[in-house]
Amino acid sequence: MARRFLITNADLACVRNQQRIAVSGVEGAIAHGEPIAPVAEQVDLYLPESEMEQVRGLVALVADVLSPVIFRVVPEACWPMMSAQDRLAPPAAVALDLVERGDPREWLAAEALLADDT
Repeated sequence: MARRFLITNADLACVRNQQRIAVSGVEGAIAHGEPIAPVAEQVDLYLPESEMEQVRGLVALVADVLSPVIFRVVPEACWPMMSAQDRLAPPAAVALDLVERGDPREWLAAEALLADDT
């Protein structure tokens, strides 16, 4: 389930330091080697349900459907499929997140990620 939050930069840095976090979106595509320009303030992170509960206890989160910060909460049973090397979401998950965006450049990067992953 995707949840959007307003969060301070300091709190976001704290979240990024949590053990079970996987980066996705444009940042994930870049980490997978796609030549796409970074998008300021856009953050896509995967985390398991239990980690989301810990995050809620650590930082201030304000729900906001327009926020560029997206936490994609994964059921505990599915987390082993999301957990990746270097805290990076798998290419297919990154591609799906890019397709959700309205930017054709991100769609092209998603297509390339899927082609590379086969």
